[in-house]
Amino acid sequence: MVQINIRIDNTLDSIITFLAEDRKVSKSVIARELLDAGKNQVVFPFLAKMYKEGRISLKKIVTLTGLHHVEVIERISKLIDEAPLTSENDAYTGKVTERILKSLT
Repeated sequence: MVQINIRIDNTLDSIITFLAEDRKVSKSVIARELLDAGKNQVVFPFLAKMYKEGRISLKKIVTLTGLHHVEVIERISKLIDEAPLTSENDAYTGKVTERILKSLT
């Protein structure tokens, strides 16, 4: 795990403090949960858009998010209509699909 220091405004600090006190956990636990939620609600759709535009590969999304490749494929399929299949991401997707199909049999 990596440690970072960030400045936040008073409103966000009040929210984090309130949630931490209510749940009886540290403010850092709440901050991590909020950042993780942001990853899922903001960052992943942005990565899916980049994938659709052909600016990032499926393998890179798996690496950046730390999500299982099956979950990445499921999430992308809900966010974009058609995936761009370049030779780089098509080869990776094909290998992933083969592994998924083998695991289902």
